This record gives sequence, structure tokens and C-alpha cells, in this order.
Amino acid sequence: MAPWEQALGTFVRARGPALIRYAFLLTGDRTAAEDLVQDALVKTFTRGRASNDVVFTEAYVRRVMVTRSIDGFRSRRRFAAVRHLVATEPAQNGPESATATRVDLASPRR
Repeated sequence: MAPWEQALGTFVRARGPALIRYAFLLTGDRTAAEDLVQDALVKTFTRGRASNDVVFTEAYVRRVMVTRSIDGFRSRRRFAAVRHLVATEPAQNGPESATATRVDLASPRR
């Protein structure tokens, strides 16, 4: 097992539940919180920012979580401002559907 894998496993066992609770405060959703923690861990450990110091690593992961949460909020807000440009109205049944139903009922059975 690589050293970073051991560090990640140790860190997640020690601080994982606390990080998920913190992410839940940021997102308000359990699934989104788990995704946020996973994204922050990937970003932290792939960039080599993790260390054997659990306090330092946790502080860094929490900062990444806040940054990612703010970025997500901003992108959702930006999309909400232009959603009307790409959204389509749901299809509605026109008068032709009622006509087709009446024709089927009026046709003689063979």
C-alpha cells in the first residue's frame, strides 16, 4: 500500500464522520455532503497537500470544502439566471389527440 493510501485511510477513519457533518452544514443534504467530502479528499490527496499531521490535513480539507461549496452555489445561481434561455416548456396535448381518440371509438370493429 502506498504511503498516501495509508494516510488517506487513517485520516478518513479518524475524521471522516466529522467532515461529513461539516459538509452537511454547508450543503443541507446528506448525499451532497458525502460528494463534497469525497471531492475535497480527492483534491487534497492528488495535489500532495495532505500530510501526516491530521490537524493540518483536516484544516486544508475543510477549506477545500468551503471553496467547492461556494463555487457550486455561484454556478447554480448563474445557471438560474439563464435557465429560461435553455429550458423548454413541457409538451401539452393539442386538440388532435382528442380527435384521434374519437375516431378510434367511432370506427367499426372487424
